[in-house]
Amino acid sequence: MNIVICDDEEYIVDKVYRIVDEYLDETGMEYDIYTYNSGDAAIASGIAFDIAFLDVEMEGLDGLHTAKRLYRKNPNLIVLIITSFDSYLDDAMELSVYRYIDKPIEERRLHNCISGAVKKYLLASKPIEVKCGRDIYRVNSNDIVYIAIEDKSVCIHTYDRTLRTTKPFEKWKEELDPFVFAQPHRSFLINFNYLLSFNKQKVVLKCNDKIFEVYTSHRKYGEFKKAFNRYISATR
Repeated sequence: MNIVICDDEEYIVDKVYRIVDEYLDETGMEYDIYTYNSGDAAIASGIAFDIAFLDVEMEGLDGLHTAKRLYRKNPNLIVLIITSFDSYLDDAMELSVYRYIDKPIEERRLHNCISGAVKKYLLASKPIEVKCGRDIYRVNSNDIVYIAIEDKSVCIHTYDRTLRTTKPFEKWKEELDPFVFAQPHRSFLINFNYLLSFNKQKVVLKCNDKIFEVYTSHRKYGEFKKAFNRYISATR
């Protein structure tokens, strides 16, 4: 697991490094932590990071633009934004930011954030078998943008392919994390990590440069909105 800490204030980098290193050392996981004082330096490293702590205000490339560039190396990157400015929250929403860490940094808050990020990383990294006729594919849950019932079959939609599976829709609902996946319609199960917008007619999902749209239904809308509120409250 590759982790990057990027902040132009050295004492912030040191504090985040210490807490993250102490937590991961106790887990026994294999990991590498990289530290930089600018977004440009993090990009120039060429490393595909799994978790990123990024200061939103840096000289040169700011945290949000740094995140966009790092996503090109790893679309499943888990981004935690370090900020003193609420004005950036709307822009950060479009990047599916996992957590916002306010300055001055509270140690307990930061510990909870890295704990949650690691759990999310492990869950997303766990391969899931998808049976398609006689063929078996392996995908990570975080690669699934949405699942749909199409022509009486269940289709798994990722960024670059669609897999038609024999596993029932209800089984997918049981297997996937209910905090991350929710139903806007009885025929769709969407991944909140890719949510761009939604209303009473449709849900818009964005994965890198691709846009996906699915329907919402009156019956499911209230429950879906509550699930979204739980998700977004926990990621702020």
